[in-house]
Amino acid sequence: MKTSVLLAVEEQWPYLLTLLPANLEISAKASRALPRCWNVPNAASLIGLALAYAVSDLSLKDVTAWAATSGIAEITGPGLFYRLRESEGWLAELLAQTLQDQVKSAPKGLNLSVQQRWCEGRATLGGKTFLDKSSVEQPKV
Repeated sequence: MKTSVLLAVEEQWPYLLTLLPANLEISAKASRALPRCWNVPNAASLIGLALAYAVSDLSLKDVTAWAATSGIAEITGPGLFYRLRESEGWLAELLAQTLQDQVKSAPKGLNLSVQQRWCEGRATLGGKTFLDKSSVEQPKV
């Protein structure tokens, strides 16, 4: 059974894709997050799997079952674990780039000044903790 979070993600997925950089496939291959589309058809699907795992209370196995029934990807739990582990740096780059793009596209009347800021993210996957530090530009408040 799908959780309400996954239903919301599915409903908002077309909008979420508009917020991401246009060069997803190129950047995924360049960063080795998705060196070949084996069991995960494209970079957008990998982001969807990562998002589903991150925002729901589902296990990796449950996320892969959801992905299979939704037609997103045919992948096993260990396969998804490997893909997510390999895409850590790429996902951090996407987040930093997306935040920078959002600040740059703010209406000119807001007069936002920007400062450099370090963001730290921490995720636990399979008992291993991953730490990511990304530099992003953030509006001064």
